[in-house]
Amino acid sequence: MTTSLFILIFSFNNIVWIIYGVRIAVLLPTDLTSPYAMVKVKPAIDLAVKEVTNRQLLINQTIQVRYGDTNNSYILGPLIAIDFYAKQQADVFLGPVDGPGLAAVARYSPHWKIPVISPGGGFNYHFDNKKEYQLLTRMLHSSKTIVRFISRNILPHFNWTVVRIIAERNIAEAQSECYMLMGALCRAVKNSSASAEMKETCSHSIFDIDYKLRNETREKLNKTLKDAKKEARILLTCMDSNLFREFMLTAHSLDMINGEYVFIYLDIFRLLRKDLSLLNWKRSDVSETENKKIRRAFETVLIIGFKEPDTDKYQRFSDKVFEQTTITNQSSLSNKLVNPYVATFYDAVLLYAYGLNRTIATHGNASDGFSVVKNMWNSSFEGSNGIVQISETGDPVSDYSLFDLDPDTDEFLEVGTYFGVNSTFVSLREIYWIDKLTKTPNDIPFCGFDGSRCIQPKNPFLAWIYFTAIVSLLVIVLTLLATWYY
Repeated sequence: MTTSLFILIFSFNNIVWIIYGVRIAVLLPTDLTSPYAMVKVKPAIDLAVKEVTNRQLLINQTIQVRYGDTNNSYILGPLIAIDFYAKQQADVFLGPVDGPGLAAVARYSPHWKIPVISPGGGFNYHFDNKKEYQLLTRMLHSSKTIVRFISRNILPHFNWTVVRIIAERNIAEAQSECYMLMGALCRAVKNSSASAEMKETCSHSIFDIDYKLRNETREKLNKTLKDAKKEARILLTCMDSNLFREFMLTAHSLDMINGEYVFIYLDIFRLLRKDLSLLNWKRSDVSETENKKIRRAFETVLIIGFKEPDTDKYQRFSDKVFEQTTITNQSSLSNKLVNPYVATFYDAVLLYAYGLNRTIATHGNASDGFSVVKNMWNSSFEGSNGIVQISETGDPVSDYSLFDLDPDTDEFLEVGTYFGVNSTFVSLREIYWIDKLTKTPNDIPFCGFDGSRCIQPKNPFLAWIYFTAIVSLLVIVLTLLATWYY
């Protein structure tokens, strides 16, 4: 069975009208704690459908949107997709967002010839394989983009070549996003230079976490950091924010908060937080002593995170979403700016409409997902936050920010921006290094990791000097004995 756009043909005054029906199937959870809950996304999709009409992208065509509750299940989500396909109710899938569910649907879709567009799967490098995920378009993150930012911009910017990559792997998940992303990053760092020396400059440390066993977790953090001290001073980390706090407290106890070490935290979970907040060192449920320790430790931390939309256009878009929310009697959106996850679904509808428009304009097969995707990729259009660019491999061209702790405000502030469109890093302000250090910390200690560079070399003539002195002393002693005897 193959899916196809349904077509209605009728005649009026000897004029034949052809109306295409575009069927959008949305696969999302209804869980309100999720930033991409169905009720939060629906107003944005409704706006996008209206915008498709306003831009006259699909003239004489109707758009039907159906929703399926995935219940955050990687089993249920694909089953709903199969049901949509079997009932011929999907020309394009928006979602799922969760990695395992998305992987399953994106594997099926080439056989169905149905495109899949999702903000999920961005940090899993397996989704880079376009032979397997032929019709998948990612709208929010791309592991290739963030890896390129770090390996080709951040590390060269600070003249760092020797790094240690540390990631958690939750034992409850077969392939956690941190685990997948940091593996890709280590390979990129090793391959960034053809020299044999450079290929040995990245070491990769993975520790499995069971959040029910806190003492065991602390022991693993302690061992991980002790091992890292032997090989690196620049540590790239990815883990849950609460776990990272424990990580930095452990570093403090190991005397690593001394200006020699830099901890770079990849905050891939920022968009999942309700207020898009960055790490906060101060907590009310711990002692003042612990807060002081973590405040000190965070002076050695740099954060890499998704650049928060801050344009007037995005504010206007958010206002429209809130207005639409009121119209549809939804009450789950309360922030001044909508979460970027919500915005990507608005952009996804427009992207598909543009791809379908180009396919029809060139007399292509509108029911063939491969033809539509070909017209979606390597393109740009006006989206929720300005120009949205999709690469030739179906990945978003995203921007990222570098944050540093401001000692005056005790908050992390943006100190640099990476613009994906031209792969450039723009420094916005000076970075504060702990204890007001005036130069960037080195990635290799002056005396080396084992101190061998500062050991004074042995004098090759020292043995001869000792030998000569002993012989001379013996001659003198024998001479004195002979004189005394005779």
